[in-house]
Amino acid sequence: TSGVTNSCLLVAENKMSSDHSEHNWNPLSEKLETSPKRIIPNENHFPLLCKTECTLDELRLPGTSASLQETNSAKGTSVSSDTSFCTDKLFVQSEVEVMEQQPTLRSTVPGNLEHNPAVSEKEINPQERMLPGQDFKEGVITDYASEWMSNSQSGRAERYASSDEEDIYGHGLIYSTSETNVTEMGACHLPQDKVRSNVEKETLSKSDQFAESWMGYAGPGYGILSLVVSDKYIWCLDYKGGLYCSALPSAGLRWQKFEDNVQQMAVSPSGTLLWKIEQKTNKAFACGKVTIRGKRHWYEALPQAAFVSLSDDTAWIIRTNGDLYLQTGLSVDRPCARAVKVDCPYQLSQITARNNIIWALTEQRVLLFREGVSSFCPEGEQWKCDIISEMQGLEPVCITLGDQQTIWILDIHGNLWFRTGVVSKKPQGDDNHWWQVSITDYVVFDQCSLFQTIIHATQTVATAAQAPVEKVADKLRTTFWSQQLQCQPSLLAVNSSGVWISSGKNEFHVAKGNLIGTYWNNVVPRGTASATKWAFVLASAAPTKEGSFLWLSQSSKDLFCVGDQNPQFHPSTVQLPSDNEMVYYSACRDAIWSLNRLGQVFIRTLSPNCPTGMHWTKLDLTQLGAVKLISLACGNQHIWACDSCGGIYFRVGTQPLNPNLMLPAWIMIEPPIQAAGVHLIRVYSSPNDQSLWAIDNKWNVHVRTGITEEMPVGTDWDQVPGLQASELVISMKTVWVRCPNGDVARRFGIIDKNPAGDYWKKIPGNVSCLAVTPLDELWAIGSSGNLIHRLTKTFQHSHNMQKHSDAS
Repeated sequence: TSGVTNSCLLVAENKMSSDHSEHNWNPLSEKLETSPKRIIPNENHFPLLCKTECTLDELRLPGTSASLQETNSAKGTSVSSDTSFCTDKLFVQSEVEVMEQQPTLRSTVPGNLEHNPAVSEKEINPQERMLPGQDFKEGVITDYASEWMSNSQSGRAERYASSDEEDIYGHGLIYSTSETNVTEMGACHLPQDKVRSNVEKETLSKSDQFAESWMGYAGPGYGILSLVVSDKYIWCLDYKGGLYCSALPSAGLRWQKFEDNVQQMAVSPSGTLLWKIEQKTNKAFACGKVTIRGKRHWYEALPQAAFVSLSDDTAWIIRTNGDLYLQTGLSVDRPCARAVKVDCPYQLSQITARNNIIWALTEQRVLLFREGVSSFCPEGEQWKCDIISEMQGLEPVCITLGDQQTIWILDIHGNLWFRTGVVSKKPQGDDNHWWQVSITDYVVFDQCSLFQTIIHATQTVATAAQAPVEKVADKLRTTFWSQQLQCQPSLLAVNSSGVWISSGKNEFHVAKGNLIGTYWNNVVPRGTASATKWAFVLASAAPTKEGSFLWLSQSSKDLFCVGDQNPQFHPSTVQLPSDNEMVYYSACRDAIWSLNRLGQVFIRTLSPNCPTGMHWTKLDLTQLGAVKLISLACGNQHIWACDSCGGIYFRVGTQPLNPNLMLPAWIMIEPPIQAAGVHLIRVYSSPNDQSLWAIDNKWNVHVRTGITEEMPVGTDWDQVPGLQASELVISMKTVWVRCPNGDVARRFGIIDKNPAGDYWKKIPGNVSCLAVTPLDELWAIGSSGNLIHRLTKTFQHSHNMQKHSDAS
């Protein structure tokens, strides 16, 4: 057969000597050992993942102390007498028994830890290493505590209904138009949750701090060119061709040098198959039963290989000439077999295989999937282009199939995306779009760093392969990926242990808990042109008890209203007061308030019988004298206002004055004490009157504290650090902001006793105007003036997935 190598399982002796192959590893002196760090940036370094100014007692984690006895620690802590260091015979079988007898390092944590919240991180584990740019000064969260919180989220999510201050991410793989709707779906089946104890509430509230969080690890060598994870082990390939492995971390990583002169490597999901592509020769080798110490046994699988992907019983190989080959029937006893050519009209750069599902990435960054793949027809029938990624304008650079029937990509901008429902009979999956996961707050891609990192990696590998570096770099700048480079970075890996990602530097991150995928759905109201440019959107509770109203405008001279429960989504025109240009709106269930350029206020009463109102009433502002209002905020029964000098005013009642009654008084509230020239310019009220937030002319965020039913005006102001905001919106318990650059972030940890919350967290998206319904549905105006609606989907590492139809 032309171009087909019929491998006879020729044993290729390892070219390194036995002494060179051995890794004399001593747990007490291991310099490569690293431990996971829960990334907790400083509050001033946006965003702060979670407050950790709490002791383990406050976390109320059952068994934490016991778990800490198992925590991996470095020198400075006592080593248990029962520790056994087995350094003689460590066997590997493919991945295969790598560190099957891996030595364990135990330590005992000082017994007074639970009673001494002042114990510092350095006292617990002084040898732990920090990644550049990370700040771990906020407090101590042990790895086992974090692990326990992550692993137990699924169980708690099944027991407890969520609220905003709790774990909104704990309900399986769910379609929703908001995180609150995810909560409601879970709550409607769990009436017993209403009788939770205060202790249970606090424990669940703490777990929210670990939801959708990432842990950072240091890599073993010189940058990370490839990151592969199997059921039990993690493998890293560095720029110099060094291949390292470690058991998946429970507390820390113990890297062991496995091989040198490796250009690319692949591991099957179960770990039973391990292949490498050798530098210089471009030969693919399959690993047989070998020991970690001494010579390796590699079987030559195929020459002229550029990229290989392994499922548990197949190998897909991209050759250096662009041809695609397949080997089937593989197992631990038969790690390679006869290769068969598979026709492909595209030049492929990467391919990924799992459970009879095949996806590939072309040199032009086009995604393909293979139809007709099964155990009876492992080569499949035909290739199909992924139209959805093209419609969304994605430019993938790394691709991998994960557990839970998912496909994941990392794009050229460092954005992470996934699709669900990917099975062999429907390889394209169930979704009509890719869901984006926010990682840029944790995985730092400097400007153009992904591009530059890959250039650096490629040049390093090319130098090792004695290829002309200049030619490689020039080719890379034109096509970014090229088969001529003969190396493909794999910076993304997903399995049941988590989602693993690297920026190409000598560090990587893993999310072991739930992740929220975001998709901003473009919405064209019925009767309007798709090219309509909207300038403003506002959301409020609908007068008709169900759903919300959206108030839209294209300029200061028009206003439209549409209910989100209206199946036709047909907006109604709202006539504005004559000869008035409105510059500001705020609405509640029974009224919409507006401000014109002169600071005059107009009120439109809403009712179930006339949900968009009948007429506007000009409000008498005689009491305020020469004061010019520039901002309004409608609560349920209260109105807040801000004047041009930063003065704050409070008024009871959302309706205009009845001429026969006394004029409701405006109460002036002392603004926060600020530096000269800094004053408030916007106020925002929650729909239930329980919180008030404000923004000043320097984009700082402030919150009013002490608001109660008995004291509706509150008692003081607190500045909320972490980011700058040009717009702020509030649902029943959640605060969202639009940053000056259009980014969107949410405030976590807001409760009655902590009105300022704990930390900000960005979500994917860039908008010019933001709105939120009382039930936490996010709407916005996109950067091109289109109306968009945020849809979400939760990815959870659990075998029990819940599916719900898309609410769009």
